[in-house]
Amino acid sequence: ARLLEGNLRLFERYSFFARELASLLHADETLRKRYQKIVERRRAEVERALARLCESQMMKDPGPEARARLVAACWVFSLNWLGHAEISGEKVGATQVRHGALIVLEILKPHLVPGIHALMTGVISVWKPSRARR
Repeated sequence: ARLLEGNLRLFERYSFFARELASLLHADETLRKRYQKIVERRRAEVERALARLCESQMMKDPGPEARARLVAACWVFSLNWLGHAEISGEKVGATQVRHGALIVLEILKPHLVPGIHALMTGVISVWKPSRARR
């Protein structure tokens, strides 16, 4: 739940970065290298979180290769969600961050044991945006 909440706050705070990511990374090699290290660290955190869900029997273990594909699917979706919302004419903010998190949860749903999806949906539903963005 903490990782999920932390990710929500990051996406809320840095939504502009996701929107301009390709241009920024293309223009700045130092930024690109720093970003690659951050991506590696964050993806490893997500991988460990899914592994913990499997170890605690809250998620059916699809095996390391399938779990890595789930991480990739969630990562790619999350990285592009706010840009998609903005292009669709939606106001980008906490509501869209929450909506994106619920979609990521749908990606994971077939692998979660009964009851965990509802629990995590509850966590997302009560998430409050940071004060700075209200």
